[in-house]
Amino acid sequence: MAARNKGTHVVITANRTEDGASVYLRADGTWSEKVADAEIVVEETTQEARIAWARTQERYVCDAYAFSINVEAGLPVILTKREEIRKDGPTVPYRRPDQTDQTDQADQAPRAAKEA
Repeated sequence: MAARNKGTHVVITANRTEDGASVYLRADGTWSEKVADAEIVVEETTQEARIAWARTQERYVCDAYAFSINVEAGLPVILTKREEIRKDGPTVPYRRPDQTDQTDQADQAPRAAKEA
């Protein structure tokens, strides 16, 4: 098994309360859907302070936490598949097509045959 790369920095992330989208904390205290906009945190005390602050913002975001990254050319590089998926959004459609009509028609066909 390969050793895990723990990263050199962290980014604070949460889910937007309104729609559940993944968002990343910027240095100015606002939230962005782009990980490239995120504040890159080095110090553990800063990380703890940012998470504590984010957890007071539950009207706007929920489930704040930090995840490890590396930095290349001043931009965060995500290290885990989980965070890659969160960054890109769901891997399945939000809502499947409504199949009620198809189910109703299929259920009615056997009944019509029995009644005939």
